[in-house]
Amino acid sequence: MIDHAPLLERAFEVEPVEGSFELAPTAAGAGRIPDWVHGDYYLNGPARFRRGEVRYEHWLDGDGMVSTLRLADGEARLTQRFVRSRKYVEEEAVGRALYRAFGTRFEGDRLKRGLGLESPANVSVYPAFGTLLAFGEQGLPWELDLDTLETRGEYNFGGKLNPISPFSAHPNQDYATGELFNFGVSFSAARPCINLYRFDADGGLVYRRRLPLEFPCSLHDFGLSESYAVFYVNPHLLQIESLMEEGGSVMDALAWEPERGSRLLVVRRDDGEPVAEIPIGHGYCLHQINCCEEAGGLVVDVGELDQPIYDQYSVPELFTEARPSQPVRYVVDPDPARLVERRTLDFRLMADFPAIDPRRAARSSRHYWQLA
Repeated sequence: MIDHAPLLERAFEVEPVEGSFELAPTAAGAGRIPDWVHGDYYLNGPARFRRGEVRYEHWLDGDGMVSTLRLADGEARLTQRFVRSRKYVEEEAVGRALYRAFGTRFEGDRLKRGLGLESPANVSVYPAFGTLLAFGEQGLPWELDLDTLETRGEYNFGGKLNPISPFSAHPNQDYATGELFNFGVSFSAARPCINLYRFDADGGLVYRRRLPLEFPCSLHDFGLSESYAVFYVNPHLLQIESLMEEGGSVMDALAWEPERGSRLLVVRRDDGEPVAEIPIGHGYCLHQINCCEEAGGLVVDVGELDQPIYDQYSVPELFTEARPSQPVRYVVDPDPARLVERRTLDFRLMADFPAIDPRRAARSSRHYWQLA
């Protein structure tokens, strides 16, 4: 067995500390923060991996902690707090784990209303609608104070959504219009579907559309252009009976069936109606990079792998395989539905977490960054 991330497991032994701290240069007098570097940088991620006698077995299981790095007037201040999600508050009160997690199950564990996981709100964080929203998988976001990071409560978009509304941790914001789009998968064995949500600049629900799926597949991210929402639908199936009836974790219930093939599902942004479904081979995509519209068609940039990677997030045996990801550009014509071109960059490393300048979201962009 090869360790492709040596010593990374030490991060899962750290007991995070809440608070606010002024940061100084690493060597006294060696440097300073330029005055023109200023702003707030928000980060969310799993931070605590032990609760009572239960030690979490997967990177996605830890309690969510939001941090903000505030840069102003040549000074830097870090503030960090746990998200007081329903899971965190109930488990903190009794001092032990209560809810089953993405990759960890234990005797007597619970599901939310017997249907799914209680979100630890540990994946992403976005300033939106004049507030700060912390997201986890398959649950509504939690509202935080922009300055103190104090948790205000579950954010239900003015009462339009309820706690069991399927909701992803990766919304897409259009900074030109102020709109926010998100999705969530309903993993029904008989009638699986994508729930697509569109919110206006004030957080009001414009629509919720249900888009039928051929099979109940696990989707983590999606793309947004000026006119379309785009889903890379890959056959990473969630067998819901394994989760609900057999007591398995989500990780136990996932199955990769590449013979079913992958496709791009293209949906009109204005009304949420599907307009094209285009076969693209047998790849897997965890995170998309960006979508835009150019003269040649609808451009969909993704990080593409040969197979899923969630099993490489097991703690402490992280990344025992270095599965390469490759930047791929799909150019498609939604009407008539066809693949115009598939282009790749000569780059295949274990890579993830692509990012672009958010001002270019849904518009043409020439640069992106990723961890590799």
